[in-house]
Amino acid sequence: MERSTMLSSERNQVRPTVTTSGNKEDSVSRSIECEKALAAWNDMFKNRQAEFGPLDTVPFRQIRHLGRGGGGVVDETKIDGIAVAWKRISTRARQLTKQEMNEVQILSQISKRRHRHIVELIGSYVHRHKGGIELGMLIWPVADCDLASFLQDLDYLGDSFKQTTTSTISLDDLGSVMETLYPLVMGNQLPNKKDFSIKFREDLYYESLRFLTQCFGCIGEAVAYLHCHAIRHKDLKPAQILLSTQGLWITDFGWSKDFSGSSNSVTNGGHEITLKYHAPERAANQYCGKSEDIFALGCIYLEMGYRFARIDPWLVTYSLPWDKIPFYASLEHIENWMAPFSKAEDLRLPALRLLILKIVI
Repeated sequence: MERSTMLSSERNQVRPTVTTSGNKEDSVSRSIECEKALAAWNDMFKNRQAEFGPLDTVPFRQIRHLGRGGGGVVDETKIDGIAVAWKRISTRARQLTKQEMNEVQILSQISKRRHRHIVELIGSYVHRHKGGIELGMLIWPVADCDLASFLQDLDYLGDSFKQTTTSTISLDDLGSVMETLYPLVMGNQLPNKKDFSIKFREDLYYESLRFLTQCFGCIGEAVAYLHCHAIRHKDLKPAQILLSTQGLWITDFGWSKDFSGSSNSVTNGGHEITLKYHAPERAANQYCGKSEDIFALGCIYLEMGYRFARIDPWLVTYSLPWDKIPFYASLEHIENWMAPFSKAEDLRLPALRLLILKIVI
């Protein structure tokens, strides 16, 4: 057996550590907002997928732009007063491809089972017009930010400690960072937008780390749930992990694969997805299984763990050694990457180091 194939097979067997609240109903319960949005969709359309013709007007309006993902544009809209993400994929073709419909199918399957850490499909539609076809999805919830931007904001906040005054940092940027982090980790609005004192920033920094601590188990639980239900995400990365005061959710299933009807849970590795988090087997264009999700999970844990390894924000800013290269391309340096985990005072980091090593190599 080739070494890369053998490692991939071993990684398939790694089960992420998960945490639960002990309440069996937590993984299947919906929030009141989500239930209300589902009820409103059912009242409007009767079916989970609606059809609109050239003369029809889609009854949703853009409130604000959220970004792009999975080949489509994502905005915020409302249904019965509930904020939801409105994802649209447009094509000039006469028919939607299997790939374009993939996310709807995967999310429909997941939504039937429900999970507290996976976004939920409220409904979808196909709008056929003269210019082509628009595939639309309403997805709950609308998050405050994603894990990628959270980590960047956390770094900026920590770096600001190195100055005893705010003279060399952007007050606008610092204010924006605090306006995002404070409501997310404290649960209420920033009380004083002009308080840039080191004490205030320091308190917010450590509260943000405590918030981040809770995310490890939530992400692992969601990935384990997907795999237990024969679904591979195939493009896990921090930007696909949504955060809000209400919780954490994995999103963007445009590349996901349902292998429940297959006797083999591997596929060819030739898809164009995020290079940075590629598993070695995908980078080598080999067959990929659940192991590629596990590899990406290990990379995400590594990025999260680094924020705890630099627990003293007064220290010189560390550089992330993988910033400009994919993780798989320099795994021979992983022991050096993990050195801060061994030196940190946080006793949880050595255990996290062992978990990450087991996952990625």
